[in-house]
Amino acid sequence: MDDLYIPKKKKSLSFLLVAFISVFTFVIITFASIIYTFVFAAPFNFVAGTTVQIESGQSLTSIANELRDRGVVKSSIVLRSAIILLGGEHKISAGMYEFNKPQNVIRIARRVVNGDYGYIPTKVTIPEGTNVFKIADVIHEKFPDIDRDSFLVSIQGKEGYLFPNTYFFPPKASSEMIITMMGSIFKKQLKPYEQEIASSSHSMKDIIIMASILEGEVQTEQDRKMVADLLWRRIEIGMPLQVDSTFTYVNGKTSAQLTLNDLKVNSPYNTYTNKGLPPTPISNPGIQSIEAALRPIPNDYLFFLSDKDGITHFAKTHDEHVRLKNKYLK
Repeated sequence: MDDLYIPKKKKSLSFLLVAFISVFTFVIITFASIIYTFVFAAPFNFVAGTTVQIESGQSLTSIANELRDRGVVKSSIVLRSAIILLGGEHKISAGMYEFNKPQNVIRIARRVVNGDYGYIPTKVTIPEGTNVFKIADVIHEKFPDIDRDSFLVSIQGKEGYLFPNTYFFPPKASSEMIITMMGSIFKKQLKPYEQEIASSSHSMKDIIIMASILEGEVQTEQDRKMVADLLWRRIEIGMPLQVDSTFTYVNGKTSAQLTLNDLKVNSPYNTYTNKGLPPTPISNPGIQSIEAALRPIPNDYLFFLSDKDGITHFAKTHDEHVRLKNKYLK
């Protein structure tokens, strides 16, 4: 029986088809590998132990750019797209994230959407108007290994510039990490106001000092803006501020606890015996108080007091102020 004859042309076509498929598959795999390596995989310069703070209300673009800039992902655009595809554009969990090993962009997207910090975080809340002494107490309570007095030494000179907020720190956070993060958030929060502050008639330092006083004096946004104008005018006319909140910084006493002897104490924070602002902020103010110091509401009052319920009462003359004191504080 004769052998089955197969035309050479068909053999050649089959070989070319197999070769084409092999080359095409190789190109696709190579292309996919290149795309993964240069787009989806972790950056080559990734540093283990990198920490990134994501703030509440921070925009998706800002978050993606920061993670790219810190070497966690290669492309902010790809990360942003991945988060949107995961349905997490408006569900990103604020807090400090720790990245101890390289991870692809999809894994990073899942982590920030699900609040996977890389550790069980320690929640630390610093209320608006908290001074450095109370901050040191809170930090030592949350992190017993951090010595309170040593922390106070590290935080010296930063009163007013540590943003009050709720933070999520790693369980073994250091003093340096905590202070750096609080200072960094302050700078970010103040950035939108930098131009306005620069064009105002007051320095950044004076605005923060005034804001810290407002935190301790009055409660509502409206009242703070009214009192801010009143206090700025007292400085202009050479009248002592005569505010009680600065004494809390000196001796820990509230307005109701102050005595006549307290009002005579020799201290640069005594705003009854010294004119102008105290030398430093007396606490760490929130944005509302900073805005009040920067954007006061013009008024004709020169005196104010807060009654036992925290309601502010204003007066144009000293006699009227005395009547209000007799009515609301006795």
